[in-house]
Amino acid sequence: MIKTHLSKEQKLALLKKRWYFQGFNGTPGLLSGPTRGNVEEGHEILGYGYQIIVEFYDKDKCYYLYDWKDLEDGLKIILEKTKKDPKYPGWLVQKDKELREAHEKVVKKIEQINIKTLSYQDAIKLYHEFMRSYRLAIAVSLIIECFTYPTEELIRNKIKQELEKQGKLNEIEKVQTLLCGAVNPSFIGKHQIQLLQIAVEIKTKNLTDIFTKKETREIEKEVQKTEQGKEILKKIEVYQKKYFWMSNAYAAAKILPVEHFIHEVAEVCKKHPNPKEELEAIEHQFVTLPQRKKETYKNYNWSEELRQLIVINDAMGIIHDVRKEVITHANHFIDQFLSRFGKEKNISPELMRYISDYEINEKDLKHITKEMLEKRHKESIFITYHPGEQYILTGKEAAEIIHELNKTQQHETEEILKGNCASQGYAKGIVKVCRGIQEVAKFKEGEILVACMTQPEFVPAMKKAAAIVTDEGGLTCHAAIISRELKKPCIISTKKATRVLKDGMLVEVNATEGYLKILKQ
Repeated sequence: MIKTHLSKEQKLALLKKRWYFQGFNGTPGLLSGPTRGNVEEGHEILGYGYQIIVEFYDKDKCYYLYDWKDLEDGLKIILEKTKKDPKYPGWLVQKDKELREAHEKVVKKIEQINIKTLSYQDAIKLYHEFMRSYRLAIAVSLIIECFTYPTEELIRNKIKQELEKQGKLNEIEKVQTLLCGAVNPSFIGKHQIQLLQIAVEIKTKNLTDIFTKKETREIEKEVQKTEQGKEILKKIEVYQKKYFWMSNAYAAAKILPVEHFIHEVAEVCKKHPNPKEELEAIEHQFVTLPQRKKETYKNYNWSEELRQLIVINDAMGIIHDVRKEVITHANHFIDQFLSRFGKEKNISPELMRYISDYEINEKDLKHITKEMLEKRHKESIFITYHPGEQYILTGKEAAEIIHELNKTQQHETEEILKGNCASQGYAKGIVKVCRGIQEVAKFKEGEILVACMTQPEFVPAMKKAAAIVTDEGGLTCHAAIISRELKKPCIISTKKATRVLKDGMLVEVNATEGYLKILKQ
């Protein structure tokens, strides 16, 4: 049952908490799975988790808040369990895999069903089967924030202290990148590898000129003139059916057409005249990474505490990246379900994204109105407590709470911003602040991408960026992993880049040293 008002005591308790802010484009309908999983399935599978999650919205802009006490309590439990049983991180990876594989069976079932033609009752029933499976599939991964946010500085400081003792402080960034780097390619990295594989075939079949010198529409026509060209097009079509969802976001889902992937392949062909060489270099990097990590243990004689933190970090990195893939794919189906329920009530898909998972049942759906969802879209706050009690506030009450929470995050303009190096390098360029797909679509080659955090839909802009700067992020965050794979300078965890930096500013990014300097307002 959704509640619409907080007591005075509840408001005071809410405002007294210390919050970790995540900011991005998002809607409650597409965030309901992670939110409910945080306070329900996470506890069910692990025996611990979050006591409260707060989301507030303003026209598809979302701030997602974690209570620092929840993060610190979760970290304490993770460290205690690992100390007691060193195999615990491995168990987390295995349990996560088992739950995802069970979810994949449900996904395959739903892929065979046209959600739009289901009866109202059947759609509700199937939605709950899917959402339960989805929440379980991400239940383990939801504790990632418990580890990454509180330990970000801890791990960096431990590496620095131990290198300082050994007189090797000048090697800090190289060692840190190696120790904390992803042990497997990200799912975006895997996508890049598969595009390179297609590019290798294009070169082998002497079709490179078509993909590098013609526009997307012309490419599609030209390749159909030969059998070899038709084979390449068929591979791209198969690839599109598998990954049409990969630019989905928390704000909305969309289906990428075949033309998008033809363009992607063409860009790879232009960028890499020798795609086989690039492919072998990427594969070699990940094949040799485990051995290179082992060598650092021998060469630097790390303490047991640091070794343990790195083992947990590796596990979190594996789980974290797969979580992105599961969530991005799931949003396709959730958006379809929401559209189906909206059709019954003559409410647009855009507004239906402001319904909560807790409301999707015949009784509560009857009371949902267009006016109610319009108020939520304008400004609203969703507060979810363990073990599954939710408050949805709109109007004056929501505005007052959001105002008070925002006050804790205000920052004055500064000339120099400091953060953590995620990927080394230097760049100078014009700032473009991106919150979601609309800004990403306007992003220009060579600009400095500034975001609260990056998500899969940011990748087209990340490829064009001279450098990447985020408010948030840990050692295994999306920005850190993708920037390393793209070899782009990246600074994470500045805390305030999106509040201090404005579109059009000229800035200097020294990612290696972990700072950004404003050169011209």
